[in-house]
Formats: sequence, structure tokens, C-alpha cells
Amino acid sequence: MLSDEQRKELKLALEREFAAIRTKAMAAFDAECICLCAELDKLWRKRNIESLGSDLRNLKKQVSIDLDLHAVEILSALRRINEDTYGRCVDCREDLSYGELRLNPALRFCDQCRVERETIRRN
Repeated sequence: MLSDEQRKELKLALEREFAAIRTKAMAAFDAECICLCAELDKLWRKRNIESLGSDLRNLKKQVSIDLDLHAVEILSALRRINEDTYGRCVDCREDLSYGELRLNPALRFCDQCRVERETIRRN
């Protein structure tokens, strides 16, 4: 079981990581806008307006999907802290080690449940 001090430390780490993701997302968005503008210029020069919409949507998806998934994991961990279920496996409810949580504060599963899920996913 995590102490209150450990829980506070991990919550702060999650909040910092989420803030970093938001910063990275904004930087990615800015870079994406630059790329989209360059693509738009190319398409205008070629007068190939028909393909513009799908090309721009594909570029947007490539940039944001990884950031979104990690942000969801962190928000889920912050929710578990507020609900006082943080630090336990969401499947079997066993305590997660403080050391593992320090390495990955958004960790949701113990080793055994993680292996079982991986085995099911592969089959």
C-alpha cells in the first residue's frame, strides 16, 4: 500500500507528465500547421485541390494519436488517485510496487495481469 507521501509524489509526477504532453501537443500542433501550410501550397501550385482534404486529415492523425493515448493513460491514473484506487492493479486489485509506479506512474496492471493480457492479445 502506498503512503500518502508516495501518492502525492506520484500524483505530482503524473501532473508534470501531463503538462509536458500538453506542451508537446501544442508544439506538434504548431509543427503540423506549418506542414499543412506547406502541403496546401504544393497542392495549390499543382491545382490538385481534390486530394487536399484527405491528405490534411491523414497528416493530422499521424501527429496526434500517440499523444492522445498517453494523455488518456495519465488522466486515468489521476482519476484513480482521486477515487483512492491508485496503486492497485485494476484487474486483480493487488498492490503495485512503489518502484514500478515511480518508473511508470500511469501503470494500471501488476506483472501477472499484464502477462495474462498479453497472452490473450496474442492468441
